Amino acid sequence: MLSSCRSAYNEVSYFNNINELANQTDTTLSIEKIRFQTDDVITIVVSADNQAAAAPFNLMPYSVAKNGTEELTSTRNIQTYLVDEDGYIRFPQLGKIKIGGMTRNEAVKMLELKLENYLKNPIVNINFINYKYSVMGEVANPGVYPINGDRISILDAIGSAGDLTIQAQRRNVLLIREVKGIKEVHQFDLTDANIINSPYFYIQQNDVIYIEPNNAKKRNSKYSPMDAFNVSIISTIVGGISVVTSILVALIK
Repeated sequence: MLSSCRSAYNEVSYFNNINELANQTDTTLSIEKIRFQTDDVITIVVSADNQAAAAPFNLMPYSVAKNGTEELTSTRNIQTYLVDEDGYIRFPQLGKIKIGGMTRNEAVKMLELKLENYLKNPIVNINFINYKYSVMGEVANPGVYPINGDRISILDAIGSAGDLTIQAQRRNVLLIREVKGIKEVHQFDLTDANIINSPYFYIQQNDVIYIEPNNAKKRNSKYSPMDAFNVSIISTIVGGISVVTSILVALIK
């Protein structure tokens, strides 16, 4: 019985062998930072000592009219850049610039270097607009979540979705990623602490994380509420027949 309880605990707890890694220092694992991909939507804002001189290097905000309760109002939205299939964006004054495959910091430094030919002390800020990932399956709050920052781990992603439910299969967490038009699937075992050394520990934009239900949940899913109702009715009928039979036997005796 004690062995069975220990086995069940290992199935639902994370990092069962964490003590084996506690004193290890792995300097060989490189952390892959987020890089610009095709169809990324971004904003780029350029500023400098002379803001008027920097204005031609920024996309003009556009206004969106809204019907208010008393008058027509408008809001000004910043225009965005779309990374095309070849990794390029069309930048004001500078023309086509390739940022596909770059990290955010690399793109910032590249643009600031180009702008030094036109501006004094240029500053470039780049932000993602469609920077997201999806979590599906046995989590408390499945859905699509934005990525804040340049690095987020699969544990951060699961935590944002409210953590796994007790019915989750912790040994078979799937990460689905598209690389150059090809879907890749990577498997994680959250009961194994070595997950932190996986090259896929840090997720990328548009990744999909799927949490499989455990076997008990799968078995229960075969029975609908109507099935349970029918079983209850049958049990009641059988119980009634048994009582009537017992009464008849008693009377005959």
